[in-house]
Amino acid sequence: MRSIFFKEIRFYFNSPTGYLILCAYFIVNALVLWFLDTSNNVFNTQIGVLDSFFTGSAWLFMFIIPALCMGSFSEEMKSGTIEILLTKPVKIFELVLAKWMAAVVLILFVLIPTFLNGYVIANLMPEGNYLDLGRFIRGYIGLYYIDLVNSSITLYYSSFLKLS
Repeated sequence: MRSIFFKEIRFYFNSPTGYLILCAYFIVNALVLWFLDTSNNVFNTQIGVLDSFFTGSAWLFMFIIPALCMGSFSEEMKSGTIEILLTKPVKIFELVLAKWMAAVVLILFVLIPTFLNGYVIANLMPEGNYLDLGRFIRGYIGLYYIDLVNSSITLYYSSFLKLS
């Protein structure tokens, strides 16, 4: 199971598609959160919360997670390696769990650099005002659960589709 997990992680980082999708996520989040003059801009909200970041990330995850994970099983079927995987001494449950865990870990790697947003906002706030850590932690827990659900749904549909 461990080898399947690391194979999937390598699959994500060996292709330029994974890097492009992750860079697009970071650029869109940075533009909406810091640079564009919208209602989601941190400087326009005048409070030390990142609700607009968490809402925007939840919407972006609906597109990013399927783009990253849709080829998981369908690429195995296209290349013909699914038969080799199924003949190995690994249970189907372990195969699915390893692929799902790789997708979840990948999105966690995406979320780790975004903790910097909270640090920057906490340092930009005037003396006596503090970042609402409860909302901050709760927002990341929510994004983590969205990651779990979206990756499981995507892997479910990836097992039915075959890329041409």
